[in-house]
Amino acid sequence: MRIRIYQIKAEQMRKFAFVGLRDLERLQGNRNVHAENYDMVYQGNVDCNNLEEIYSLFNLNHPSDYYSRSLSVSDVVEVVDDTKIVPGFYFCDSSGFAEIDFEVQKAAGYPEKTEIRPVVTNTPKTLIVNLFAGPGAGKSTCAWRLAGELTRQGLRVEYVPEYAKELVWDKRMDLLDGSLEHQRIIFEEQNHRIQRGNMIM
Repeated sequence: MRIRIYQIKAEQMRKFAFVGLRDLERLQGNRNVHAENYDMVYQGNVDCNNLEEIYSLFNLNHPSDYYSRSLSVSDVVEVVDDTKIVPGFYFCDSSGFAEIDFEVQKAAGYPEKTEIRPVVTNTPKTLIVNLFAGPGAGKSTCAWRLAGELTRQGLRVEYVPEYAKELVWDKRMDLLDGSLEHQRIIFEEQNHRIQRGNMIM
């Protein structure tokens, strides 16, 4: 399958990045996805059978020639050539993909560039530290201590709170049932917080 991936330009991140179609309609009064707000960040062939496999690939096992952030809500996947999926443009929504109209000629990087330069929201010196452990293991305490120590060493540090913990505090256990749909929502919110922290820096 040959695809292209489009992501929100850096200057439009605060307004449109990680915004699903429903929220986009609230924001601008319609669900039109404007290609001029996008950069083409990838084009190539992938061994995938459907859009969900593309989503997994660009989240869990990035191709070696892919340098942008993980695929998330507001991104657009163009299926250029495939026998199983109708070629077209597919918006990564809060739940699944939606086929959309997309004036691709207005997207930066299309079609003049044959070699796509990475569009990375993180600055080259940004390091993201993730802590993994079970509930009550002290992840937050360790993160705050690490942030404090790095700050004392003169580094700029942003602490990104754990969305799943906030769901527990809010008694939103329905989102913590382990289902793929809810795991995706939690991941996308956490990723949004990380990217927002990078822009502050």
